Amino acid sequence: MKTTVYFLVIIIMPALAQADMYKFVDKNGTVHFTHKKPEGKKGKKWK
Repeated sequence: MKTTVYFLVIIIMPALAQADMYKFVDKNGTVHFTHKKPEGKKGKKWK
């Protein structure tokens, strides 16, 4: 029984951890990745 529960937790957890990621380049040319859409910047949704 415990093995089944552990297996289900391992299978389900990655699906719950998905989030939107954004990529943007600042004025100095540094690439940034964030989970929040950048305010005032053109952030591109990343995979």
